[in-house]
Amino acid sequence: MPSRVRGCFCVSASGGAVGTIIVVARNALRLVQPFFIPKTQNPDFPEGKLRYGWFKEDDEVIAEVLLCRWERHPRWGCGCVEVHLHGGCAVVERVAETLKKRGLKQVSTNDLLKMLERRGFISPLQREAEEVLLGDCGERGVVVAGNWRRLERLIEEIAGLPRQKAIQKLQVLLETAGCGLIAANPPHILIAGPPNAGKSSLLNALIRQSRCIVHPEPGTTVDVITVRLEVDGYRLFVSDTAGVCEEEGLWEAAMKRLRQEAQRCDLILWLHDTSRPPTKHDIAVQNIFKGKEQIAPLGLDPARIVPIISKADKEAVWLPEVAFCATSARRKTGIDRLKEVMLRFATVLSCCRQRGRKGAVRAREMVSAYNGWTPRWRLPTLFTQRQVKLCSRALSAYVQGDTERARQLLAKVVGEKR
Repeated sequence: MPSRVRGCFCVSASGGAVGTIIVVARNALRLVQPFFIPKTQNPDFPEGKLRYGWFKEDDEVIAEVLLCRWERHPRWGCGCVEVHLHGGCAVVERVAETLKKRGLKQVSTNDLLKMLERRGFISPLQREAEEVLLGDCGERGVVVAGNWRRLERLIEEIAGLPRQKAIQKLQVLLETAGCGLIAANPPHILIAGPPNAGKSSLLNALIRQSRCIVHPEPGTTVDVITVRLEVDGYRLFVSDTAGVCEEEGLWEAAMKRLRQEAQRCDLILWLHDTSRPPTKHDIAVQNIFKGKEQIAPLGLDPARIVPIISKADKEAVWLPEVAFCATSARRKTGIDRLKEVMLRFATVLSCCRQRGRKGAVRAREMVSAYNGWTPRWRLPTLFTQRQVKLCSRALSAYVQGDTERARQLLAKVVGEKR
């Protein structure tokens, strides 16, 4: 095994028959070429041109490959060699092991991007865009990240404007940031409520297929089931959970898992089944919005709870004072309205800072922001919290008259150009 690391490589595999290995090193071609048997004996290896051949270790041919050499990669600006191969994960892993023996270190694509940023090959803005495109974002997320160069030019333009015009441009950019944030970072939404409140039925209605088991007997769902949902080009992840109760045994484990999921989620839909008398947890949720209660069921964050009426097709025995929509999974009513509510709340929570410490105060702040917010989709847009934070600080600096400080903060958003 080599005593020092000569370079690194990352694997981009689809899990199917095709994979790509990108080798980044000062002499990437020299490190890879001993394993490559070209189909033709042409000694030239022109930049950006594919060469067909075989990848070998010792005298054994491992796979057919296409090699492409770059002195300066068109996207990343670094010298590298792309190894394109097919044959499945086993072949990709075999080639990766061979490269490790050559002194190359395997890293994740995200780690490679961070390394390229540190070395000045790509900007922080480009690295963030590449990470979004590598992730599980929806159609709008791809569009947002794909416009990172336009965003870069816009921020550079703002930095060169007079103070008052820069303030106006930054205000518009920050007003539209919510849509960019949830497009690039799909929110995770948890459906919670008492047992048999219609959580699984509602999830099935949202995705228009029977993904969750539905049964009149409470307790059908004891684990967390997560599905992917597309709403107007935005991607959402919605999870069905066990009903909130205080029984022991299996329910106790289910509640522990629910708490863990609640800590990771961005939004919690609390279902009020109005066809049955309210549980103490239903009452606690309502009291939070009335300012009478500070603690939500299971210690959930009150500022992320959105009360929803379920089973609206049945006769109601009570009605909550606060509910953002009424749904019926059986009759498929209120589903489109629920999607709008989910999207709007997720957007508000992504970009609104809540100043209150008490649960009831933060819940009211969230509702106020929800009612006063108008969705605005505009490109280019900010799409990470780092960008939003720096632009917010730059706006504050402009308002305070510190133009030099504001421009320094804007320069941090795009990073130094190599």
